Amino acid sequence: MNWLLVPFHELDTSEEIQTNCCFFSLQKPLALEHTQDGYAQSLLDTLRTLREDSKYCDVLLYAGDHHLPAHRCVLAANGAFFYSVFSQNQSGDTQHVSFPATCFSVLKSVVDFMYSGKARFSLADADELLSLSQALEMTALRMTCAEAMRSFLDLTNWFDIKHLAS
Repeated sequence: MNWLLVPFHELDTSEEIQTNCCFFSLQKPLALEHTQDGYAQSLLDTLRTLREDSKYCDVLLYAGDHHLPAHRCVLAANGAFFYSVFSQNQSGDTQHVSFPATCFSVLKSVVDFMYSGKARFSLADADELLSLSQALEMTALRMTCAEAMRSFLDLTNWFDIKHLAS
């Protein structure tokens, strides 16, 4: 059986068409939407693989003597800081952004979060990661860090963690 999708006013009612086709008449515009399960995660996985292979990267992030390649669009989508930086310079050249006072492991944790939505960091880096997420205006990462730090809260570190998380 053939499927024929035509506007209502264009229906051909000849006998040959009527016997070989199933008609759908459209009196209103047709709009369909379907969400593919796992698509967003698959896209993030692909972007992360591209970054790890240094494919299509257009920015280098520096901390100390180390650097990380990344994609401007991913960084800009994750925080107002990068959106602002890249809006000011839209050249096609690879951009370099330095974080001289940031530990490389913390910068890597931030970038890994941008490409996965998962925050992995040591408790020793937690305060620096929280501070950097605030500076980069990354609300989701800041909230994730604050929640993780609250889970380690005790009487000896309460004031320090409360101050950093607010």
